[in-house]
Amino acid sequence: MRFKQTYLLLLIIAFCFACKKGGTGGNTNIVTTVTHHGKAIKNARVFVKYGSYNFAGTDTTVYDSKQWSNSDGYTTFKDLKTGYYFFYAIGYDSASATKVSGNAGLKIKHKEKGLELELNIPVTE
Repeated sequence: MRFKQTYLLLLIIAFCFACKKGGTGGNTNIVTTVTHHGKAIKNARVFVKYGSYNFAGTDTTVYDSKQWSNSDGYTTFKDLKTGYYFFYAIGYDSASATKVSGNAGLKIKHKEKGLELELNIPVTE
């Protein structure tokens, strides 16, 4: 019986370390680029959901953080921990005069700690 309890405890501990919650407090940066037909979308709103590997939907209040893309379509989410992140971008393509949106996910792995990772977020009409 003692073996089963020890095994169960080790299994629970391993599961906790395997969780990929994500969030701030780390040392990895994610640079996102919002693009539509290969063209950067400036002033797009980029939202991030920590600990998620699925699209969280269009309700922007469920996201954990947001930033505005610069004139080159870039944002930088800084000081992130290992784990899962899902991004949602909303913008306006002035060339086609259309509102655009899209999403993309990324996982920061332990071997990527301290790096700057790039993520393209393609958007469509």
